[in-house]
Amino acid sequence: MKTSNQRKTGTITIEEFRAIYRALAHRSEIHELFFSYSPNRKILPETNLIEFLRKEQFVIDADEAIASELIAKYEPIEE
Repeated sequence: MKTSNQRKTGTITIEEFRAIYRALAHRSEIHELFFSYSPNRKILPETNLIEFLRKEQFVIDADEAIASELIAKYEPIEE
């Protein structure tokens, strides 16, 4: 990956932005963590999300309401 702003212009190209985004968003440890809580490695059911929130995020009071709110906010697609 090129380092951002090699031209010293104060801006980055779309290709540089995409490379930075991929480096931040597509980390293998995140996928591994998701797979450890997802029964089919594709979706994270509400009960598994609650377990993740309690064990990994230390949200002691995580319950169905909190999980549903997160799902509605970040995964609005019915599937």
